[in-house]
Amino acid sequence: MNYLNHKKLSFLIVSLFTAFCFNSVAVPVGPPPQGGWNFKNGLTIGPGAAYMYDKHRGHLFVPSLDATLFHKVKRHVSIWASLGGKLPLSDNIFFVPYFEAGFNFMIFNLGAGYGLSISDNVTNQTNLFLGLALPLKHQNRFKMFVLELYYRPVFNFPENNFYVSNEVGLLFKWLFIFHKNSVYKKD
Repeated sequence: MNYLNHKKLSFLIVSLFTAFCFNSVAVPVGPPPQGGWNFKNGLTIGPGAAYMYDKHRGHLFVPSLDATLFHKVKRHVSIWASLGGKLPLSDNIFFVPYFEAGFNFMIFNLGAGYGLSISDNVTNQTNLFLGLALPLKHQNRFKMFVLELYYRPVFNFPENNFYVSNEVGLLFKWLFIFHKNSVYKKD
């Protein structure tokens, strides 16, 4: 693939993702259910899209898929763990499976993770994760979503070398609740 094809593919994926978000008529949820938004146990899963700058690969569009389990520790504090995969689009296609863990305070997420960049060779990566998670509700079907804006500095360690990639993105995840006392009930 050449650079022009990556630009077209990136534009198409971002356009489809944006159309899906706006067609779902997601709106801020409003007043929290009894017990607040910080549910006891749950899962979020969904796609993501990011922009990454890497000094070796340049500017990249990065589609991803992420699944996160969370558990409420205190009233506004949760711990979480994520598994995911990224497919940065460049001339040298590579796949990055990753694991992250951290904590959430209200709508703010802070975490750290480890990943492997798999292409012709395997490169170890560690990263930090800073996120802002906004709960959304679908008006027509009464489903819950989380829209998360994030920044992820990625520390790469290829063969006695070190460099940092910067990733800024958006995750759009469906929210599933496991604790019966924290289910949001329709009025």
